[in-house]
Amino acid sequence: MVKLEGEALTDFYHTSYKEQYHFVPIKNWNNDPNGLCWYEGRYHLFYQANPHEQKWGDMYWGHAVSKDLIHWTHLPYVFQPQQEILEQDQLKGGAFSGCAVPMEDEVIFYLTRHLGPLEDGPDTMEWQTMSRSKDMIHFEEETIVIKDKPEGVGYDFRDPKVFCDKGIWYMVLAGAFNGQSAILLYSSPDLLQWEYLGPLVVEPDPGSTTFECPDFFYLDGKYVALGALMKHTDEHGRYQMTKYYVGDFIDHKIHVESTGWFDFGSNYYAVQSFEHEGKRIAIGWVSDFYEEHVEVKNGSYGSFALPRVLSLRNDVLCMEPVPQVYDLKQEIIYQGQGESIEIDQIPSNSYYVKLDLKHSTDFIMELGRDEDQHIYLLRDHGVTKIKTVNTKTDHIDFIADVQDVKNIEVFVDRRVVEVYINHGYAVGTKLFYTPSCEGIFGVKFHEAENVEYLEIATMKSIW
Repeated sequence: MVKLEGEALTDFYHTSYKEQYHFVPIKNWNNDPNGLCWYEGRYHLFYQANPHEQKWGDMYWGHAVSKDLIHWTHLPYVFQPQQEILEQDQLKGGAFSGCAVPMEDEVIFYLTRHLGPLEDGPDTMEWQTMSRSKDMIHFEEETIVIKDKPEGVGYDFRDPKVFCDKGIWYMVLAGAFNGQSAILLYSSPDLLQWEYLGPLVVEPDPGSTTFECPDFFYLDGKYVALGALMKHTDEHGRYQMTKYYVGDFIDHKIHVESTGWFDFGSNYYAVQSFEHEGKRIAIGWVSDFYEEHVEVKNGSYGSFALPRVLSLRNDVLCMEPVPQVYDLKQEIIYQGQGESIEIDQIPSNSYYVKLDLKHSTDFIMELGRDEDQHIYLLRDHGVTKIKTVNTKTDHIDFIADVQDVKNIEVFVDRRVVEVYINHGYAVGTKLFYTPSCEGIFGVKFHEAENVEYLEIATMKSIW
């Protein structure tokens, strides 16, 4: 493995298609975040990876560590594909997604092993294994903890996520139960023997084939389950969104009181959360289901959205960036009130926007441009959404489920745009590729007198 550090690493990351303050691998494919945890003074981020190409392939786990959830150091890949997969072109699979459970002097890992033909079907096998590590570099040989699927569950049977509630260990797995997407629930007294308890949540909309990457946790007096809906398209044309369910946990089921989309931009998938110092922190994969990726030499397919702190407000799952993100703010290039502005050149195309409104007003905010292609955040007749022009997603409405807009934060980072509305009451993530390393920004307001404060600032690179 080539070791890159200092100026060499900076040069490797300085391309228009690599994020500057979001986590992105050095090169090639990544998808789902795995094994998020805090252990012995470091945050650990594992993730699905194909280190050989900029496309999905046989799965490894990548690994990075951080002291602040912002600056990351790359570590060696772990959990390689099974040997028979590496030796036979007609098989696919490897180390699929999973989680980490930090203990006092070790971390226990759970993951899915996938083995099957190139086309999924009755011969596809998925089972759950566990491993242990004391130093997060060396891992014990995996042992099988769950092999047999419950009755009524198809071949989708993966992505274990474990948490403890009232002294009982629970594991959720993704699957389909009697043909409907479901989050499956297990329990254990010792993290070794697991008992199937039934579906925790069954998604009533028949438009998806299975859940992926489920999560389950206690937050602000309620229980939250969430999962990514595979093959699902909503009424606005958004594909494979992540849905959450809030309610009480009774008789091994969530009695759902509210639901919602985790991210209205739909370039966000496979979110995983963990708890540290009383905060529930989530990281999700910036996905590319609309096939917008531009492949270049040493490029990276996929990255991760900013770590988010979760909370419940009126049974809505809200999220804000971890506070450390704001330490990356650099030069303030604009401060003002109300006037329409246009900035044609923002160094590095990595910047931050803060907008505070006295009262809601319609506006149009341009966040990216490449010749006749554009990406906007706008509010039109009370509807707030991300809108692209002359791209593959023009037919889709990326609508935020919020009426009265009072506060907006936008994080632009080369090809990634993240929007936080009303302190995270709605959050949207969208890809927009441009070959330029210079950014642009413009905004026009319908009622300029309702603008209380507008700021644009550049952001430091973490590489």
